[in-house]
Amino acid sequence: MYHRKKKSCHSCLLVLLMLLCIMLPESSGIFPAVAFAENGAQAEWLPDSYEIHLMLDSDLVLNKNHLLKQEILNTFQADDDYKTFSLAYYETLEQDFFEEGWINRIRLKYEENDENDFKLTYKKRYHIPESDLYSAVHLAEADGFDLSGERWEPEVDWGYTGMTLSFSLEASILADTEETLADLDPAEGFAMMKDHMPSEEQNWKSGLWGINTFQATELAGPIFFNRYTGKYLGQKVRIEVWEVHDERDDSVYYLTELSFKTDKYEEAAAARKQMMDSLLDMAYF
Repeated sequence: MYHRKKKSCHSCLLVLLMLLCIMLPESSGIFPAVAFAENGAQAEWLPDSYEIHLMLDSDLVLNKNHLLKQEILNTFQADDDYKTFSLAYYETLEQDFFEEGWINRIRLKYEENDENDFKLTYKKRYHIPESDLYSAVHLAEADGFDLSGERWEPEVDWGYTGMTLSFSLEASILADTEETLADLDPAEGFAMMKDHMPSEEQNWKSGLWGINTFQATELAGPIFFNRYTGKYLGQKVRIEVWEVHDERDDSVYYLTELSFKTDKYEEAAAARKQMMDSLLDMAYF
């Protein structure tokens, strides 16, 4: 299913934690509505990117090779020309970054006979309590994040039961042809992530908190996933199949996620409900 060399020892439980916290935002009601507020006559700032994340039943949508069944490809107007990615997270055993809402990762798309880049991503996530987006916005602003999107990319991640506001910053480093993260020396990946860490994370709780905390991180991964692209209900959708190993008993989990993006809350809310209703009718949810 995936192009990779033999895995080195790593913490797959941390990988599973990172995946679940990304794919399944914290609960705040199944059909939340954002609480809008106005400051005088001028509405407050809102993000212009909303990504909907919905989990599919892997047992129903995947074939024996853990690829999307043909009927699923047909339903979502996708072909079998998927892209394969490798992904690694950096976290301490005590989950110090996760507890502060930070996620540090490297992603690499496998491109045969083509150049590629390591994508270093630093993400700060804010839970949106009771769908009150503005409380998360105000907290992020107080923490010093640039709401204009000129440096940090803001986005609302909206799952089945909740929403999070995230701010992401990326750095790109040229990788070797046909390389995956399984080929990357752990020390080299560690150095890349530490050297490009943004100042907001470096000095999060105190001066050099991020750098000092990073010294205790472990490599969680690499893991691999396949990404399909298609179209359904007027939305450009991505379906990703994640392969997660639990080295305690050598078992494997397959997580299947459907996602799509819109740039307005009202459109996201309507499209999300329509998509959920359809997936429920087809019993794929």
